[in-house]
Amino acid sequence: MASFSATLTATSTNLPSVLQNGTSNDTNVATVGNPHPHWTELLLLIVKGFIFGTIIVSAVLGNALVIISVHRHRKLRVITNYYVVSLAMADMLVALCAMTFNASVELTGGKWLFGYFMCDVWNSLDVYFSTASILHLCCISVDRYYAIVRPLEYPITMTHRTVSFMLANVWTLPALISFTPIFLGWYTTEDHIDFRKTNPNVCKFVVNQYYALISSSISFWIPGIVMVTMYCRIYKEAIRQRKALSRTSSNIILNSIHQHRTSYRDRYGDHFLHPSDGELTTVGQINGRRSTSSGSAVSYGTTTTEFNTAMNSRDNSKAATELNMNVSTFRVDHFKVMDWSLSLFNPNPYIDCNIDDFVLDNNNRECLPPEPQLGNIEYKLKIVNPTKQRFEHLVTQLKWRLHEGNGVAIYQIGVEDCGVLAGLSHRDMTASLKTLQLMALRLGAATAILHERVLENGRTSIRQQSKSWRAEHKAARTLGIIMGAFMLCWLPFFLWYVITTLCGDDLCPTPDWLIGMLFWVGYFNSALNPLIYAYFNRDFREAFKDTLLCAMPCCFTCWKNPARFL
Repeated sequence: MASFSATLTATSTNLPSVLQNGTSNDTNVATVGNPHPHWTELLLLIVKGFIFGTIIVSAVLGNALVIISVHRHRKLRVITNYYVVSLAMADMLVALCAMTFNASVELTGGKWLFGYFMCDVWNSLDVYFSTASILHLCCISVDRYYAIVRPLEYPITMTHRTVSFMLANVWTLPALISFTPIFLGWYTTEDHIDFRKTNPNVCKFVVNQYYALISSSISFWIPGIVMVTMYCRIYKEAIRQRKALSRTSSNIILNSIHQHRTSYRDRYGDHFLHPSDGELTTVGQINGRRSTSSGSAVSYGTTTTEFNTAMNSRDNSKAATELNMNVSTFRVDHFKVMDWSLSLFNPNPYIDCNIDDFVLDNNNRECLPPEPQLGNIEYKLKIVNPTKQRFEHLVTQLKWRLHEGNGVAIYQIGVEDCGVLAGLSHRDMTASLKTLQLMALRLGAATAILHERVLENGRTSIRQQSKSWRAEHKAARTLGIIMGAFMLCWLPFFLWYVITTLCGDDLCPTPDWLIGMLFWVGYFNSALNPLIYAYFNRDFREAFKDTLLCAMPCCFTCWKNPARFL
């Protein structure tokens, strides 16, 4: 995050012209004697210029590399990286619009060279991009919270529309504490406004107590508390999942698609499936409530579980039935089993019908389940007489069950009616998904595969689960390090910002060199994020390397085969 522009008073350390650090009644510039030989002063100026230039160039090029890499590499185009790209844009603009002006003030002995109006522009841009940066990190923490702690809600909550709405607010909200109060003069005192009019070569950002408390709360304290809370919950969930994963190796048995009994454990509880009689006993925990039940079941990600809720049909008819499930891909030998999701509108009376009726008959909209009555009711829409090309060795079914007032629909591919894993080859799976899309089109439904996970027999299954768990939590760890780096860089500045404003410079004087250090340590955070991506995230590291190689004139690989990035 960028600083709140200048310092509360523009400063320069160890240079002939030093701006006095005080209130708005201070004089403009005080000339002091030159305590150092000329070559020492020149060397200090060169060192400071090198440090400032390195931070600025690193921030611009590093964040530009993030944006270009995500644009070029399809593997990086995931929901979370939308926030990352937007954050990189904010950090790059911090370097261009805030760091450059601050460096000019530092290197010219505290003089402002760009006039009265541009001083307000600089201060506004600095506050704006500072706030935008931390709000991006706040959004990323919320995204990771849903992905890890509440994965069943993540695909429904974090849609493209939701992400677009959040990013729009991230870029709009900072204007309320930057351009508006600064250009209207609400941020400071009347004395400071008069001082600025008579001293246009000084750009001091003196704020009143109300603005300091409100702006720092919106820009740092409230989002910071949200981030810390989210990552504390993520950490607790990661510990719990690790313990659950360590117990899994003694509970997963997937020997063949014709096994008599399958048992497995995952993060939602213990599940024992008996394909021979089609019964299920579930001890699960859904949304923090533990329940025990038996009977028919709905496939729930990599588990099989059951909801116990009652819902009046009138309540259900008020809104569309919408999926609230994770979707998984199991691998049994060389077969796949996948859950497919639909959002269905206005259920009609149920009629058994052939899959071809869905695909070929535009007017056949009666192949839907009836409206549910009170109690736990399950509806099955069974696809009868599947063609060999589409559903060889397969019985598919569509199941409905209510959960907390929301309809839940799962289309399960590769599982027989009794629960035995039938499996599909890659070719048959592709054909089945295309058929389901056509069926959904005829029903006026929306479809989506929300999540995929591959499990293999025996110990391989454990390794795959462990690999998936490590990948998800490695991403969370990377984002946690980014958040931690941000807090370390900017927490000292905001503590100083609030304390100095509340107690005043007379009671809380701060050396000029310390003020400058607080700002540039904070600025360094904008250059640090791309380095964190490159070091802790292999996908970003490989994308960075490929992008940099393609930027070299001697490298023609990316131009010979550009389609691999699309």
